[in-house]
Amino acid sequence: MKLYTYCQNCNRSITTQASVPDRMKLAQKYGKEINLKCPHCTTEAMYHVDSIKAVRNKTQERIMLVSFFTIAAIISVFAMDFLIHYPWPVIGAGILLIFQTPILLYFAIQRIKNKLINNFNFYFVEVKE
Repeated sequence: MKLYTYCQNCNRSITTQASVPDRMKLAQKYGKEINLKCPHCTTEAMYHVDSIKAVRNKTQERIMLVSFFTIAAIISVFAMDFLIHYPWPVIGAGILLIFQTPILLYFAIQRIKNKLINNFNFYFVEVKE
């Protein structure tokens, strides 16, 4: 998950990487006000943790998906030595199972990450009136 807010000076996006599950942990780790520097206009300012939002990290997702398929391809190469002695339907089912497992694992991880992002964006440190 990637955390972002908007610069108070130029109104462009400022992203930060922090491995925290929610805003409360972010406030405990860095305080209620976080000093961030805009990479576009180089202005430093204090931002309240409630102004920081979470989004999916697409680069991390792509790397995870490519690595899962690479591992599945390597496993299928080694499994072909075992499966080559069986008829073609068994070979096809084996290869399908080998490639289906990483896809299901990827979607399970994405579901968990989406819940974390929704929880981060839903709960605030201070109650707004």
